[in-house]
Amino acid sequence: MDEPATQQPPPATPRQSAGSGAEGAATGRGNGRGNGHGDRSRARRPVVLAHRILIVLLVVVGILHGDGSPTPGEWAARFVYFTIQSNTILAAVVAWSIVATLRGRGHPPVWVKGGAALFVTITGVVYNTVLNPGGGEDAVLLLQGEVENDTLHVLVPLLAVLDVLLWDRHGRLRWRHAAVWLLYPLAYFGFVLVRGPLVEGENRYPYFFVDVDRFGYPAVLVMALICTVAFWLLGLLFVAADRLLARVGR
Repeated sequence: MDEPATQQPPPATPRQSAGSGAEGAATGRGNGRGNGHGDRSRARRPVVLAHRILIVLLVVVGILHGDGSPTPGEWAARFVYFTIQSNTILAAVVAWSIVATLRGRGHPPVWVKGGAALFVTITGVVYNTVLNPGGGEDAVLLLQGEVENDTLHVLVPLLAVLDVLLWDRHGRLRWRHAAVWLLYPLAYFGFVLVRGPLVEGENRYPYFFVDVDRFGYPAVLVMALICTVAFWLLGLLFVAADRLLARVGR
């Protein structure tokens, strides 16, 4: 009898990158080996880290800036505002991204990072178009010379969008993410409407367009619907930009 043929091992295949879709371009862990992309990514890694550290520092400065020593109750009252909440969410997600970049693994999911950027973008857009159009009469490029407003309503939203556009790998966002991102703004609207009747004082509602005492529930709900549609469209714009940049970068 003939000797059985020895089974040859399967050919080795290139190891797939383990980097997150949101971070591969920034950390050099994407599919750029052999064409210089990985080297360029590693070279710009300090710039990416500096950019993200700056975002976190600006959020901390913007939230902590103020006169006097606020009481615990006053601190809690500040976090009723969408501005403070969205900036805090962004700082947490970006800090997560910083730690993951240093460790080389465990990056936030792309939809989480995109959502955090979207929420703080909503903060900037609403403030500079509805609450204080153009940043105010004396503003220069939306900047008023006020630390809290300039950082949380202008600089941080701008840096957050640039972070997503410049450093993240593109093409991973899906159209459905625009709808998923609406869960937080909708939950916030619900929180504000439930909280209002339970507290006392003139500022029971953090923003005029959700002030039930002033406009009544029907009008507030209509404004909430308009905001929801606008936020959904802005989310779709985020996804469209991500997909377009993925095509351009091919």
